[in-house]
Amino acid sequence: MVEEYEELKSRFEKAVMEIRAMKRELRQSHLACDELELVGIRLRQDAKCREEADKAEATLMAARIQDLALKLSAAEKQVHSLRDIYRQLASVPRKGLPLV
Repeated sequence: MVEEYEELKSRFEKAVMEIRAMKRELRQSHLACDELELVGIRLRQDAKCREEADKAEATLMAARIQDLALKLSAAEKQVHSLRDIYRQLASVPRKGLPLV
């Protein structure tokens, strides 16, 4: 009877130790899971910030392209205008300067 009691006591103590070890593992798993959730949240926030920054940069680039296109158009018009003026001046007969 004493042997049976000792055996049951030993088995009980082992079970208690296993339960404590499992609780410790469970706490560690919960901490790891919480850390992963925080990392996921940070990554989503970083991705959102990068997306917003990229969108703002694309908007600025589009505005810059539009500005450059307008300047190019104005420069081309000016070139055409100057060519027309040059042609007109080239077609006018020149009079010599009087010699003194």
